[in-house]
Amino acid sequence: MIAKWKIFRRPIKATPKNMENIVKTAICLHNYLRLNDSIHYAPSGFADLETKFGELIPGDWRKIALKEKESNKEVSTVTKYLNRMEKHGNTNSTVKIIVNAMTANPTKLWEKLYVHQKKVQKKLNALDFTAVKPRIKDHTRFVLISDTHNKTKQLDLPEGDVLIHAGDFSNVGKVEEIDHFNEFLNQHKNKYKHIIVISGNHELSFDPITFAKNSTNMYKTNLIGSTEIKKRLKNCTYIEDEALYINGFKIYGSPWQPEFGGWAYNLERGEKCLEKWNMIPDDTDILITHGPPLGYGDCCSSGLRAGCAELLSSIQLRKKPKLHVFGHIHEAYGVWTDGTTTFVNASICDLQYKPSHLPIIVDLKTPIVQHN
Repeated sequence: MIAKWKIFRRPIKATPKNMENIVKTAICLHNYLRLNDSIHYAPSGFADLETKFGELIPGDWRKIALKEKESNKEVSTVTKYLNRMEKHGNTNSTVKIIVNAMTANPTKLWEKLYVHQKKVQKKLNALDFTAVKPRIKDHTRFVLISDTHNKTKQLDLPEGDVLIHAGDFSNVGKVEEIDHFNEFLNQHKNKYKHIIVISGNHELSFDPITFAKNSTNMYKTNLIGSTEIKKRLKNCTYIEDEALYINGFKIYGSPWQPEFGGWAYNLERGEKCLEKWNMIPDDTDILITHGPPLGYGDCCSSGLRAGCAELLSSIQLRKKPKLHVFGHIHEAYGVWTDGTTTFVNASICDLQYKPSHLPIIVDLKTPIVQHN
């Protein structure tokens, strides 16, 4: 009966007398339906069957009960996350991030998380961040780009203090692509005091694992290892799972993202990704990752979500940076806020790999107290 009557799958608030009536009514309806509509209500194989040898053959009702149990577990996990969001709000509390039970299905998970996120999430007009406006006193201007994929010939970069590229500056990380990007940076380096770059899933030569798989056919044999290829970026500061200070801002960069077609810096969703996000310092002001967090700039053209749940919870419950820059999902270009962090998908290329998007400009108030 539990498999058919959901009322018995959870505690019931009722007086003993009413509880007795509920049970009796359900039994009557159960017996009636089994006698008069067994094809739909209890088809063959639904109930347990005992053979003449005393062997019990489990019925399909057990699968329904198990599925309900797993569903309740998922809902419980989401509820805990939302309660933590309500409790910690915008404070800087240090909490332990746990892997969400639904992390393997980000699209379904976001549907549940959006119950709370819609209260804080706001999509901003990207055009407000692409127009070059007068400089603000005591502010640092960040120019944000990502996913240029060698399409830099007609890319017009506005001036600023710091240029940030969030990865996928190449198509597959060939040496000539790296050199092309390095020359592009050389042409624009006079516009900025600092240029910061991380790699993305298309930089196959930067990830030692994908480098080893492709080095024979793709890269020049006189280059030994991904470390040597990274050194060809001479006109920027390349960071990988590390932090640096600029104008008093603590900036951290990481190229990792959940598995996405077996490309570079791919990790299994859940614990593997969380291990990387736990490396992000809690006092990070600006976070650069190649992949997006769940629900912010991660919606694919198919409608599926590609973002990382553990990255989102790490940002909102622990790190709380002023700015999070990423790319990866070209069609999700744009700017969002949750009231604490500004999220920017700075992909220059669109879904067809055409450079149709403009650089994003963000001005942040320069910290008065400089980091040592």
